[in-house]
Amino acid sequence: MRTGIVILNYNDAVSSMVLADSILDYSSIEHIVIVDNCSTDASFDILEQHYENSGKVSVISSGRNGGYSYGNNYGARYLIEHFNTEIIIISNPDVQFEEELVISISDTFAEHPEYGVLTGVMMRPDGKVDAAPYRQLFSYAHDLGDCFLTVRRLVYEKRRYEVDYSVPVQEVEVIQGSFFAITAKVFEEIGGLDENIFLYYEELILAKRLQRCGYRTGLITDRTYLHNHSVSIRKSMKNVRIWRAVLKSKYYYQKNYNNANIFQMALLHVCGLFSLVEKLIIEVLRKML
Repeated sequence: MRTGIVILNYNDAVSSMVLADSILDYSSIEHIVIVDNCSTDASFDILEQHYENSGKVSVISSGRNGGYSYGNNYGARYLIEHFNTEIIIISNPDVQFEEELVISISDTFAEHPEYGVLTGVMMRPDGKVDAAPYRQLFSYAHDLGDCFLTVRRLVYEKRRYEVDYSVPVQEVEVIQGSFFAITAKVFEEIGGLDENIFLYYEELILAKRLQRCGYRTGLITDRTYLHNHSVSIRKSMKNVRIWRAVLKSKYYYQKNYNNANIFQMALLHVCGLFSLVEKLIIEVLRKML
């Protein structure tokens, strides 16, 4: 199956080039498209110059910074339109993976068409399996509790999602958005990623869209990839701005995909405001110490 990869770049040309160069010789990947999401630095020019003589890498601009979903949709549609790509890999620039993962993804899609999205086991830079190589869908109660630091630290951050190595493909609810593959057929059927989200919660909404269309999500248990968590994001966003983006996406997800009513949304907004004040106080104290 013809496979292409989308690497979304924003002010992080070095990471994007490191990833693209590392997979340039993978015969299982037909084309690489680097989408510059309207970087505010010289990323686009650097990337364009670096790959100007490459027939396998396209460097394109998204035209506007519409966020993670918009940029990745832009790249996915480019691959489908120009290269008839059948499998689209979405990857953060701060990821590393071996060609065996791509081959396993292609083979699994061919053998199990009931899967719409596949990924490998996410590893940390220290060589250990990440505590959350996949996740469960967030309930309203989860997102309400997520507004409080004590709940996040004592409950959510201590959760561990175990990999079932007894099966070649483990069915899960939500994959991590740092690296995953989706077939072009499924991408078009579900309408791609929801572009109303700028950042965060994209994977949760993707899972909801897949479920509505009857597709499964799978974790290939004998293949891995390395992810340097949020390296690209934190280069361009401060902690408080990141949390504002989280809250905005949280509200959208609960209202549009979990059908939260007006009273639930009002309570969520109040708790979200509390969490933002809490975050601001922590940032001030951190700078003072």
